[in-house]
Amino acid sequence: MTPLDLDPLAPIRYSCLFRADHLCSLNSDNSRLLGELTDNGKVFGFVKEYFLRWLESLSLIGLLSSGLLSIRKILHAAQLQPNINPHLLKLLDDAKKFVFSHISIIERAPLQTYGSALVFSPTLSEIRKRYWEERLSFIAMTAGIRDHWGAHRQTLEGHGNAVKAVAFSPDGKTLASASYDKTVRLWDTVTGTHRATLEGHGDTVKAVAFSPNGKTLASASNDKTVRLWDTATGTHRATLEGHGNRVTAVAFSPDGGGEDRTAATKDWDGGAPAHHMRSGDIPTAATQDPEEHENPGGETYPLKAGVG
Repeated sequence: MTPLDLDPLAPIRYSCLFRADHLCSLNSDNSRLLGELTDNGKVFGFVKEYFLRWLESLSLIGLLSSGLLSIRKILHAAQLQPNINPHLLKLLDDAKKFVFSHISIIERAPLQTYGSALVFSPTLSEIRKRYWEERLSFIAMTAGIRDHWGAHRQTLEGHGNAVKAVAFSPDGKTLASASYDKTVRLWDTVTGTHRATLEGHGDTVKAVAFSPNGKTLASASNDKTVRLWDTATGTHRATLEGHGNRVTAVAFSPDGGGEDRTAATKDWDGGAPAHHMRSGDIPTAATQDPEEHENPGGETYPLKAGVG
C-alpha cells in the first residue's frame, strides 16, 4: 500500500512563495527584468494562465497572504521601470485588487477562487474576464454586479456580533477591532488577514487603544476592567481593575522616550483613574491604591493613581 502523502503541494511550495522575490532581485539587471515584464514575458503569461491556480495552491498551504505581498512586489517593481507595458500594469493592479477583495473567503474555502471571488468581482475586471470560463460549473449567469472596482477595499469578517470600536497601530500595520462578542481581533492592514483573537473579557468590549510604541494594546469593557495585551503575540499581560461600572474609554499618555508609562480610563459614572506602569513593564493587576502588587514572576510594581 502506498503511504498517504500528507503534503502533496510540498514540491511547489518554494516556487509559490518566492517567485516574486527572485524576479525582483533582477533589479540590478534592468534588461532581464524588462524582458520578464513584456507582453511575451513570464509575468504576463503567468498571470494570464496560472493566476487562479496559484491562489488556490497558496490557500491550500495556508500562505495566501504571501501571494498578495508577492503581487505588490511585482507591481511596485514594474511601476519603477521606464516605458513599461501599461496593459501589464493594469493586469497586475487588477490582480492585487482581486486578491485583496476576496482573500478572506479564498483562505477559508480555496475553491471559492473559482466561485464567489470570480462572481463578485467587477464585470470589467481583467482577472474575471480572463478566467470567467473557469468558474464553478453550477454558476450559469450573474446579475447586479458592478462594472469597476470601487473605493471599498476589503471587508474584515469574523466577529460574532456588532463591532463597537476600532484603532490603528502607530505604524499603521495592525488594526484592532472591539466587539459586542466580548473579543478583540487584530488584523494585518497590508493583507487584511486575521492575526489574533484576544479573549478574556466577560462583556462587551467598548474601546481599544495602542500604546505609543505599538507593543501594547489596551481594551476597555463593560465588565468593569481594562485588559492589556502584547500585540506581537496576542497574549494577555495584565488586567486593570478598580472601576465600579462599565469602562467606556481608554488611552495611553505619550510619555517621552517612547515608553508606555500611563494608561487613563473612563467609566460609565465619569470616573477617570490612571494606572501607572514602569517603562513598558506591565503589572498583572492594578487598582487606584498606591500599593505594591506581585506578578506571577515574583517582581513587584508600584501602582499609582494619576500620572507620574
